[in-house]
Amino acid sequence: TVTYSGEGALFAMADGAALTISGAAEDAQLSFATGAASLVSASGDYTNTLAISLSNVNVTATANVINAAAMTSGTVDLDVVGGTIDANAKTLLDMSDTTAAKTATVDVTGTTLKTGAVYAKRTTVTANLTNVTVTEAGSSAFRPYGTYNVLWKVNVTGGSIDLGSNTSFVYNPDGNTVELTATGTSFALNSNSAYYTVFYSNNVGTAGAHKVTLDNVTIKDGVITDADIHGNLIDVLSGKKAGRENDEEFIYFNAVGLAYTDISIANAMFEKAKAAGKGQLTYLQEKMIFEKDLTGKVKFCLY
Repeated sequence: TVTYSGEGALFAMADGAALTISGAAEDAQLSFATGAASLVSASGDYTNTLAISLSNVNVTATANVINAAAMTSGTVDLDVVGGTIDANAKTLLDMSDTTAAKTATVDVTGTTLKTGAVYAKRTTVTANLTNVTVTEAGSSAFRPYGTYNVLWKVNVTGGSIDLGSNTSFVYNPDGNTVELTATGTSFALNSNSAYYTVFYSNNVGTAGAHKVTLDNVTIKDGVITDADIHGNLIDVLSGKKAGRENDEEFIYFNAVGLAYTDISIANAMFEKAKAAGKGQLTYLQEKMIFEKDLTGKVKFCLY
């Protein structure tokens, strides 16, 4: 057990340095007594890879664990296995300098993160989380910041992600490109805000199109689950599933994709029906539906 009371980092790593810290059966405890203290610091230009490996280590800190915020160029290779990382709403790896392009590879396996994973600017990131538990993080797990035309690849396999009252798992406010893949992962979201999501982005990706693939994942707490889906739109149109069965029910339709194409096709169909004297004119909505209590009255349809 090590308690560090200094103001700087326990380890200041030079260009090309490698650091390995391992504990037996997760009994190694590193505690930082001051808010300015980090486990590792890196600053300046790096031409070689900075390699950091933590195995079965429990870290308690109130600052970023790997503080590479002043690292102006170079590559960080971070490997974490087991243990618990608790950085009090900070992050595991901070690479927020914007001087030059940087690269980070982060592999985390079987670890409990009570912190964000990566916060970086002008950094291309590849992150792999396997059977990781994220809880009480206090911040997004992944946050690319600033528009620097970079690509973030985040791959999640298994594990449990509980964002609590935090923001999105991947929060991308400036439009850097994100490729997110989650397989067999359980997500618990806070539904009090649109920002509490698996993935949030303000813009189209600057380095390409965003790609989000969710395979066999569970999303719970305040969001629609598979059990809430009444059927696909084609099921209703073909008569396999009932649409509205009384005046108190509503159909919730989420129009995604090229909506202007839908409108053009719908208008063409309307004009053709009107010219043929078919159908009848009716009011679809006389007032805002969300002014009513919709409990038990909404049927969700996918298409």
